Amino acid sequence: MLLGKTGAEKFVKEQYSQRPEIAQTFLDLKYTIFRADLLRYMLLEARGGVYSDIDTIAKKPIRDWIPQQLLSQTRAVVGIEYDQLHAEGPSHGFTERISFCQWTMASSQGHPMMTRIVHEVVNNLRTMARENGTTIADLTVKDKNVGDVTGPTIWTRVVMNSLSIASGTTVTYKNITGLKEPRLFGDILILPIDGFGSGQPHSGSSQDDAPTTLVRHEFGMFWRHDGWED
Repeated sequence: MLLGKTGAEKFVKEQYSQRPEIAQTFLDLKYTIFRADLLRYMLLEARGGVYSDIDTIAKKPIRDWIPQQLLSQTRAVVGIEYDQLHAEGPSHGFTERISFCQWTMASSQGHPMMTRIVHEVVNNLRTMARENGTTIADLTVKDKNVGDVTGPTIWTRVVMNSLSIASGTTVTYKNITGLKEPRLFGDILILPIDGFGSGQPHSGSSQDDAPTTLVRHEFGMFWRHDGWED
């Protein structure tokens, strides 16, 4: 499914008609990046499946993403974007020791992790509008707050919380840093850095495609170009 502005709005109106606060928040949003972030979460919550940005390249078939022995237990797949490893502090613009990709992700329909991220993002947007004395429609974009409000930062926090809930134990970066093989937490599969994050200048990422590379991100940064056409 490839959605333009009209298709995205039609999807939201149909799939979220019984949840008007979520639907109206999306429909009122003006800026592409806020819409693009929220829509990917809504698509996976409402329909399930795989989401991947247009500037990604599949290196292996989706059927190969999940190890055979974990297939029956896995209901969501998340890849590492950044791992601080043994560095003294976060670098390359990251603020946490671990960050998860949101350019590619997968989940079953109605997975609790996707429900949480949809609610968190909608709440963040409404809180941001209220604190700035404006409306959802008049929210303006600043690169520094995109990650916190709708993007990788809030996604990472929701994933970490979901790993703890799904596994019934407290999961921290210590359970994930340096990961070499896919690891299942409850029903959420976490991929090592090269799964979705190869070609980056950090985190032990392979510069060329590694045997474990599933998706390659070309970092087109299309979100910086405002405007969403059909």
